[in-house]
Amino acid sequence: MPQDTAARADAAVRRARNMKNGAGNVAENFQTAVDRSVSEQPLTTLVMAIAVGFILGAIWKA
Repeated sequence: MPQDTAARADAAVRRARNMKNGAGNVAENFQTAVDRSVSEQPLTTLVMAIAVGFILGAIWKA
């Protein structure tokens, strides 16, 4: 029984590490995309940021 619990705990730790690594990859890809967007289309990126801010503000206030 304790071996089964230890195996499940190890599996949970491995899944958590994989999720952490995946989240790190997503964040890195997002940062790269934003950097590229800012350098290639600064005005479009600014308008999108304003739109997202407006939407989040409207949701927050509702």
